[in-house]
Amino acid sequence: MATQWTAGTTSGQVLTAATLNTIGAATETFTPTIVGNGGGSVTINNGTLTGNYFRIQKLVIVSYVLTWR
Repeated sequence: MATQWTAGTTSGQVLTAATLNTIGAATETFTPTIVGNGGGSVTINNGTLTGNYFRIQKLVIVSYVLTWR
């Protein structure tokens, strides 16, 4: 069984962003591409598409934001 990461916290203690930052999961940004039904990329025109993710071992959390103006 794997050792559980505790970050020096105790039961009932509030887990803060500063404590979570000690695990070393830095957010990475990227530019996602929308692929159409035919396999080509889709043009957004007056919009933007951004994304970011972070990874902790095998867990990857991804966020996309599509904004039209």
